[in-house]
Amino acid sequence: MEQSAIEPTNIVQPKTEINSENYFDFPAINQSGLNKYLEDANLFWKNSPINPNREPQKEPTPAMVFGKLCHCLLLEESKFDEQFKIKPEDINRRTNVGKAEYEDFMLSVRGHDIITREQLEDARIMVGKVKRNLIASKTLSIGEPEKPLAWKDTFALDGFERAGTGLWCKTKIDQYRDGMTIDYKTTEDVRADVFARSIDAFGYHRQAAFNHMGIQQVYGEKPKGHILIVQSKRNPDTVVTYSLDPEDIYDGKGQCIMLLDSIHKRIQLDNWQTYDPNIIHNIKMSPWARTFTQDDIF
Repeated sequence: MEQSAIEPTNIVQPKTEINSENYFDFPAINQSGLNKYLEDANLFWKNSPINPNREPQKEPTPAMVFGKLCHCLLLEESKFDEQFKIKPEDINRRTNVGKAEYEDFMLSVRGHDIITREQLEDARIMVGKVKRNLIASKTLSIGEPEKPLAWKDTFALDGFERAGTGLWCKTKIDQYRDGMTIDYKTTEDVRADVFARSIDAFGYHRQAAFNHMGIQQVYGEKPKGHILIVQSKRNPDTVVTYSLDPEDIYDGKGQCIMLLDSIHKRIQLDNWQTYDPNIIHNIKMSPWARTFTQDDIF
């Protein structure tokens, strides 16, 4: 008989339902939070929205803003004005008048990401290449884009026997159609063997699994698979559509569950120390680096 999830009491609990407007402030764990926890538990807790004493959030990096801009233009272009404002180019901030004008501008665009016209043009070029790619545009043509989901981690999935943690989770799915979750990524190298390393390094398999967990808990349906639309940053004309191996999604789900269980345990212990400061830790290269041979080169 399945046990009831343990309800954490020393974390921030949501008071409203999730939507596109309150997604980023909604106090729940997302996949990027799991990645951060895997890197450094202490860093995760300092920045986690479920931490009642979390540190003030830093401004997003230019790369983060550009990625968000590309997603918006590709998936929800009608919401561009709600999310972005273009930085004026005719303000001379070296003068007192210019400084005052720029201050007024910044006050008027609170809640928006500030971009330059050059960034907008670069993003439009990138997105235009994706839309002209036959399989990518067809894959993205149907479905609800940027769908926010929130759920409590309260029951076992796909044979993972566990009670659940009671932790709130959230995700925002690029696209969901015909039982397939779809994600748009940019990368330096789209070759399958190279991008496979990015899947591992950035946890894209966990992201797919986390999305599937959300859909299964919110809608009660099990997704069939996960599609990655991958575009080269160095040559935006190169767009490749990959289907992620089901075993990778299954492994990603197991990793998400282990991470959630670990976070829950640390909440109960109130212990966020990542590394033991009293020992020297061993390190070695990854298996793929050790087995790299001439056969791996064209």
